[in-house]
Amino acid sequence: MRRCWLAGVIAVAVAACAHGMRPGDGSAPTLEVHNLGPAAVELHVVLGVSVAGDTIGYSLGTVYAGTTECFRLQSGTTPQRLKLHSGSGTFYTPTFLSGTRPAWRLELKGYASTDRLALEPADERCKPGERSSAG
Repeated sequence: MRRCWLAGVIAVAVAACAHGMRPGDGSAPTLEVHNLGPAAVELHVVLGVSVAGDTIGYSLGTVYAGTTECFRLQSGTTPQRLKLHSGSGTFYTPTFLSGTRPAWRLELKGYASTDRLALEPADERCKPGERSSAG
């Protein structure tokens, strides 16, 4: 009896893990990042706005110099910002609502003062997980 119970628990865990690895919702907004700058940039999404700095968020990944990457954003109406960390420091984009547009675009040129303002709506979705040479 105990062996059957354990097998059931393992099957549920495997199914949950497999569900987590499936591609996300195709209607979720996407973010295409073109890194034309000289260094890699780590991207994080910061959810909510707080003066105490106690916000939550999640990591998108790293976009290496000279590459373009596509990420899936969580859809919603929660205010959020992108946190960009590179050799030149950490900076944030202005607050935006990802769910108000189907796609977003960010072009990084290696200048924190202007790169943080480069987030804009895009004309079409990119394919999450896709990487190419920036250009």
